[in-house]
Amino acid sequence: IQINWTKSELLLKKKKRSNYDFSEKIDIRFGAELISIKPIHPTESCRILGVWFNMNNSKKFVYQQVRDEIRNLSYTIKRKVTMLTDKITSYIFNTLIIPKIEYRSQVTIFTKNQCKTIMAPFRKVFKHGMKMAITIPDSILHKNIYNINNVYNNQHEAKISNFIIQLNDSGILGKITRLRLISLQD
Repeated sequence: IQINWTKSELLLKKKKRSNYDFSEKIDIRFGAELISIKPIHPTESCRILGVWFNMNNSKKFVYQQVRDEIRNLSYTIKRKVTMLTDKITSYIFNTLIIPKIEYRSQVTIFTKNQCKTIMAPFRKVFKHGMKMAITIPDSILHKNIYNINNVYNNQHEAKISNFIIQLNDSGILGKITRLRLISLQD
């Protein structure tokens, strides 16, 4: 495997951050090659293979991305409300938006309230487009009639599926997962 050092990111966790200057580059030796990398500040997020990471384990950046994704969809639907049916709208949400959210939030778990806040603009526009009262229960959208995926439920399904894949892996991933579970039990 060849590594493109110009695209490398360095996440650095220091005990005393107030004394460290994150604008200084650090020299790292890889074999015979010496490269200089500027570490990313712990409050900043960096993207690795399309997934955003943060040394402080902050959810803010990913949360904002997901909220913006839903808001953009809601704005588009609001403008095209006369041309879209309920089935098309739910199809767009379930097949385009939910997988994008699932991919972006692979290492992030949102609370139930955060998921409610994320979904609110879409629910409002959907109900308005279908000429429903804004006060009707959300379960009608998610379970009974329209089968619109819920971000909160989808996130749990994805995390559980990934965990089961890890447990059943016969390679090093499975071994590491089992060792970590044993360590947690101790």
